[in-house]
Amino acid sequence: MRLHWPRTYRTRFFLVVLGVAVMPLALIGFWLLGSVARSGERLLQAQLADALEQTEIEIGRQWLTTRSRLLDVADLAMVRRALALQEPVDILPGGDEATAALPSAAAMATVYGLDGRLLFQVTDPVRGAEPPGYGYLTVDLPLYDPVSGDLRGTLRADVAMRGFVEGSVSVPGAAGVLVGAFAPDGGGPLLPLPFPSSTLSPGRFLWAGEEWLSVRGSLGEPRVDLVVAAPLGPFARPFSAAAAHGAWLLGGVAAGALLLTFLLTRRLTRGLQRLADAADAVSRGDLRQTAGVETDDEVGRVSRAFDEMTTTLDRTLSTLSEREARAAMGEFAASLAHEVRNPLTAIRLDMQMVEEQLQDLPDLRQAQQRALDEIVRLDETVGRALDTARKGQLGVRPVLVAEPLEAAVRAALPAFATAGAELQAPVEAWPAAEIRGEPGSLEQLFLNLLLNAAQALPSGGTARVDLVLEDGRVVVNIIDNGPGIPPEVMERLFEPFFSTHTDGTGLGMSIAQRIAAVHGGSIEVDCPVGGGTVVRVRLPRVGTQ
Repeated sequence: MRLHWPRTYRTRFFLVVLGVAVMPLALIGFWLLGSVARSGERLLQAQLADALEQTEIEIGRQWLTTRSRLLDVADLAMVRRALALQEPVDILPGGDEATAALPSAAAMATVYGLDGRLLFQVTDPVRGAEPPGYGYLTVDLPLYDPVSGDLRGTLRADVAMRGFVEGSVSVPGAAGVLVGAFAPDGGGPLLPLPFPSSTLSPGRFLWAGEEWLSVRGSLGEPRVDLVVAAPLGPFARPFSAAAAHGAWLLGGVAAGALLLTFLLTRRLTRGLQRLADAADAVSRGDLRQTAGVETDDEVGRVSRAFDEMTTTLDRTLSTLSEREARAAMGEFAASLAHEVRNPLTAIRLDMQMVEEQLQDLPDLRQAQQRALDEIVRLDETVGRALDTARKGQLGVRPVLVAEPLEAAVRAALPAFATAGAELQAPVEAWPAAEIRGEPGSLEQLFLNLLLNAAQALPSGGTARVDLVLEDGRVVVNIIDNGPGIPPEVMERLFEPFFSTHTDGTGLGMSIAQRIAAVHGGSIEVDCPVGGGTVVRVRLPRVGTQ
């Protein structure tokens, strides 16, 4: 079933407001509800990560103290003697010097020799009794001879994690934060947990109907895995409540926008309806029909402009006719022929008379002949312009691109000689490529580009003209080693009447671009990093358009 767009402007305006304002507000509301919840999760996750980092710092600080105390046990005279002799000493009961040296977190310390034999052991009977719910972490410390630095044995101690994590971990806004510690070999929990350790999965898990978030970390010394977890619900509820309030507010704004749109369109569409009726009458030929909307808003301004337009159109159509337009074009053509072609004929006759006096001066006669050729070309250009004005189109035929290009090169040689520059044109290497075009216009196109190159080159500069085939197109490349074109000039290169020379007209590149466009081609100008300028003229070959 095909859906039709409503015909009335009022309905369309209402639907536009619904689609542009109300629907986005609804989508924002849904997005707000979801994104706020996700933001709460990310915030809790970040705070748990921060709490884990603080816990790791605290454990590291406590471990430095405990490790130092354990090494004090290894520094006892009897222990040093056992290590030196690699012979065991009596295992001491609690309450003596060795027991007093044990750190508060350690329940037992054992010293092993290089061959793994038990050399010394000290146990605190009180601290050795494992408290309910707690576990001990076994750590090994290498023992070295203080003089030679050689390894003498290993001190193994069982330390309780309760001595490393003092107090509770707090997270702002989160309740019930738990810290879990596990031996890296996969043993049981080293700190009490209210649920089985298998429930504490990484990232998120469910326990007692509540969703929890957790982060994990590991310490290198002592080697222990840590987990910090907290319930998500108490932390995320304030965020969800704020999102719900925001969604209700957006809903109220959307409802207000629809109501305001309904009221405003009633007044707006009355003037538009009168304007539409007037436009229908004008489309039927009644140019004296007016809209007559007298308001000061945009509709009133459009209405007054419409009335003035129909009045002007009626007056203009009554004074113009096709015969008058043709007469004006004929008058223009006759005036152009009188003002341009007649003086050209007189100049050509005078030049021919001068040529007869230059029989013995071949160099001057050659220059005289080039001047005559340019006059003939200018006369033909005026003739083509008149034909185009009369017929409204450019006469085209199959043309070998090399012919107008070679003629343009010959016409541009004096300009390069005046500038002290060289123009290279390997005509014999050019392919016989044919396009549909008007030879004189193409010659004018190439000549304008070559004259621009001659003006840009310093004395001793060089320009080269190449003709190549590329992807069904004929490409004419004009490459010079001049200073290039500044960026500010490049932006206005094809702008009519823009020139960097005080005596220039600023029309050469503009005319060249229009001639290329009429022939279905284009002009590209590029300035390489190393300097110089490359101008490419692309024209479609015959049979590829």
